[in-house]
Amino acid sequence: MISMSGFTRWSVVAAFSFAVAAHAQTSPPAPATGAAQPAASQPSAGGAATLAGKPAEKPPAKPPINMPPMTGQPANPSWATPLKGERYLVEEPYYNFRDVWQNKPVMHEFIVKNTHATKSLMILDVTPECHCTVAGGYTKEIPPGGEGKIPFTLWTTGLGNNLVKRARVKTNDGMHAEFTLTLEGFVKTVLTMTPNSGGSFGEVIYEDQVVQHEMIVESNVPEPLTFALALPNGKTPWRVSTVTLELGRKWKVIVKTDPPLPAGFQNYTFRFSTGHPEIPTWPLLCTYYRPERISAKPINLRFPDVYTKNEPLPSVEVINNGQTKLKILSAAVPDDPSLTVRTVEVTPGRQFRIEVEPPVDYKLDGSLDLFVKTDDEQYKEIKIPIWSLASRGKDSAKKHKGGKVAVAASQSAAPATPAPRAPSAKPAQSPPPTAPARN
Repeated sequence: MISMSGFTRWSVVAAFSFAVAAHAQTSPPAPATGAAQPAASQPSAGGAATLAGKPAEKPPAKPPINMPPMTGQPANPSWATPLKGERYLVEEPYYNFRDVWQNKPVMHEFIVKNTHATKSLMILDVTPECHCTVAGGYTKEIPPGGEGKIPFTLWTTGLGNNLVKRARVKTNDGMHAEFTLTLEGFVKTVLTMTPNSGGSFGEVIYEDQVVQHEMIVESNVPEPLTFALALPNGKTPWRVSTVTLELGRKWKVIVKTDPPLPAGFQNYTFRFSTGHPEIPTWPLLCTYYRPERISAKPINLRFPDVYTKNEPLPSVEVINNGQTKLKILSAAVPDDPSLTVRTVEVTPGRQFRIEVEPPVDYKLDGSLDLFVKTDDEQYKEIKIPIWSLASRGKDSAKKHKGGKVAVAASQSAAPATPAPRAPSAKPAQSPPPTAPARN
């Protein structure tokens, strides 16, 4: 249970005092001594002040601290101007949803009228500007004189403050084939984190690498909040701790990677209880990408549809993220000897560029594979697919009959055969205490 704050107690006392003062100003003069006295105002059994048997009005709920006055008017007046084409009329192309709490969806239907006497209006496509806005089952054909609907749902999860979201509508109108619909409003949030990208760790290279991020989380509502981390169940690649800077209002959140770190793209959403009825749980998404010890970037090699000398030379980089130096023993495209393959050592033992030069006017017929052999016990042979837009989805008539080789994935070179992971030459750091259990 959250105790009543000093501000709230002051509000109740002030409201009661104001009510009593107002009663005294509007009541007739007190009768002479000995006359019957009017009933005095007393608190009710429930604790609310009463006046002549009527409960005093409660102070109105206060909006979020960061919420500006809501006028309902568009930031750009042109957004609300009716849209006209040869066949269509959209009288209200703008919708202001005023304000909504974060995580609550906003739903609205825009009405499109066909003003043409004989021709149908076709809605060919509806494209929202971002993934948070979804166009529902809109009317695809509107007969002459009829009207159709374009429903939208705005998902506010992860959003906050003033928002403008737009969608482009494509039609068969001969005068103005496209028009734009606009949603605008304010998304109320309980908490704000600075920086808001603090949970993104980008690329982490080493398995035992420790990276720490610190963020400030502040309350946007007048009442005090709790800020308690729900325990995860299981080990995560991160450890999270908090420091209270201002009771019920401001906190520092410390997130650090917790080795050993799994390879690939990793993410986990930590959840904090707030004690607020509108948004009782506040999420913090943490992410990182760690490449494998031997990585191929890009994960495949794209050829032009027709190669000319003016085209940049197709190439791929093989990167060694380990501590032991790497050697490239050979690189070849065995299914097509007309392709010249060269290996350039960019950084000794660390980074290599594999260039594949086709003949002039070369057209790739189907898919091919570039094979790179190394002196690494785990990554003895790496296979990197070669493709072009014209050949995508086709199989080459020639196929390599070599040993078992896995395709590179997730920007990581895949070894030919599984092998025990070689110990890193870099001394492993002692892992911090086990993270709290996952949620």
